[in-house]
Amino acid sequence: MFGLGRWRPANAQTLPKTVVTHERLAETGMEFKLTRKAIKGVYLRIGRADAQLQVSAPHHISLPLIHRILLEKQDWILQKQAQVKSQRTLQNRSDKISDGSTILLFDQDHLISVHPNSKRDLTLIDNGTIQVFTRASALGSTQLQEAIVQQLRVTLQDYLTTRLPHWCEKIDVGINFIGIKRMKTRWGSCNIRDRRIWLNLELIHMPAGCIDMVLAHELVHLHERHHNARFYALMDQFMPDWQRWHTHLKLKGISDA
Repeated sequence: MFGLGRWRPANAQTLPKTVVTHERLAETGMEFKLTRKAIKGVYLRIGRADAQLQVSAPHHISLPLIHRILLEKQDWILQKQAQVKSQRTLQNRSDKISDGSTILLFDQDHLISVHPNSKRDLTLIDNGTIQVFTRASALGSTQLQEAIVQQLRVTLQDYLTTRLPHWCEKIDVGINFIGIKRMKTRWGSCNIRDRRIWLNLELIHMPAGCIDMVLAHELVHLHERHHNARFYALMDQFMPDWQRWHTHLKLKGISDA
């Protein structure tokens, strides 16, 4: 038995399902990966690993039209690429630690200084320097990182201990717990039912205003669960300059508090 299959006109042109090319926008020098496939619209995304612009488009959309779309979206593209690059730097900030390197605390550079053969193991912050004292003759990179990260955690916790009463009184709320941990996509989170708040350890690298903004943000959620008009009105009421600090954090690659 023979089947005729699907009939096509003699001049029908069969397009491949997916075609990938690498293009360059002549007007700005912007490079992008173009994937043509069976979709209805043009979609843009920024790669999380390399901040590369990736464009998906139907086969019938011309390249000049795609160029015009990219020019119209140029500000958005550059902003998102900057966010991804900053986020990668942010996530690696506490991992690039060595004797003589610098690290940001409250948006200020601090020099890391290691003191081997000391009488005791101790890490302290003194006048723009993080002093790491160790009884060992040398300190491996893993041990040094652990000592620094622990000190960052303690420093942020101390700051929160001083600021939490202020914001709880101002916003008229109380909580049962506040903790610190590393987060990849958020600056903070709030469990409204249990009244528990977590803040991102990486906030220690930011200006104090950013830390206060995230803390206030999470506390305001105890009045309003959703990010709606009432929530932002409360933020305006309790911290009139919150948007300034929110913008600073967005530029660092994480927009969600």
